Amino acid sequence: MIRLIRKLDTPEPPWATLTLPWAARTNSRLRVLLDNGKEADICLEDDGALRNGDLLASDEGHVVRIHAASEPLSTATCADARTMA
Repeated sequence: MIRLIRKLDTPEPPWATLTLPWAARTNSRLRVLLDNGKEADICLEDDGALRNGDLLASDEGHVVRIHAASEPLSTATCADARTMA
């Protein structure tokens, strides 16, 4: 199993991709199935949420690019700010 242990600051070509919804991208520890079907563990320091395009590296040197999953979005509008609050 691949163990993704750190975020990369410099661009590198990805070995695989991982598509995750927002709720999963906020976890620093997670077992996932990569888009290519391989299993992986995300074991990061608590750096905050993963963003679309982030690169994660494994201890073996594999690089995985994070993709944000398409999710429904709600929009609320109002005539004035007091009514919205």
